[in-house]
Amino acid sequence: MSQYDDMDIAILGMRADSNPVTRIESFVAQEDINFGYPVFGYEGDTEKCYAYHNDVAKLVYDIDFEASNSTIVTVNGVDTAPVVFTGTHDATMDLLITAITALAGVDANLGDISGDNRTIYIRTVGYNCVATSVTTLGTNQAVATITVQSDQVFIGVAQSSQKDVDSTDARYRAFQVVNVLSIGKIWAILKDETILANAVAYLETSGADAGKFSVDGSDINVKFRSNKTTNATTSDIMAQVEIDGQKKINTVIVWS
Repeated sequence: MSQYDDMDIAILGMRADSNPVTRIESFVAQEDINFGYPVFGYEGDTEKCYAYHNDVAKLVYDIDFEASNSTIVTVNGVDTAPVVFTGTHDATMDLLITAITALAGVDANLGDISGDNRTIYIRTVGYNCVATSVTTLGTNQAVATITVQSDQVFIGVAQSSQKDVDSTDARYRAFQVVNVLSIGKIWAILKDETILANAVAYLETSGADAGKFSVDGSDINVKFRSNKTTNATTSDIMAQVEIDGQKKINTVIVWS
């Protein structure tokens, strides 16, 4: 212990204070979740939890579909049935949504239907969503600009637990019950960069560090409460963070 009673040695997922004003909730892991990592769920689901995923692909077509167009959307390597232009652009968009939602484990809905109605959201719960769209035939072919984001809700950080855990990586295994700290302070994983105590701890949402805390990214109501440190045993880069409840990362999308 230091002269200020802070722990000299810390591990990911270790509680960082003894304040009674804390909240720990239980969720069932749908995949392996490491101690000290942010944990996520979905609106309306109070039982399951996941690691971070960019589970939504947003497709924005540059022009309307037109006569003779045939479109195939591919989601995580699986193709829809070809969707042939029928009647109007709007009617064809509806047919495309139907074809996408026919894929196993895939949700889809229209966006911007009060505008030009050229936007589609696709979701794969618990998985990163990789989507493509190819239109052939007809005089002109619509091309989709595709971006990804997350439909998840930040629910807290996985607290370390001395139970049946992996001997190599400190983590909860899939389908184990995860102790999630949703209010309080905890040692959590950090992107390897300089931080300042009491600054906002954002969620990194892209690249190899997606799902870690960072100096920029998405605001999820978390603050750093220490400078960064390195666990000498595991080389994990971490810091104390203070969590102030759950937060939806992005705007709510209504799914059909």
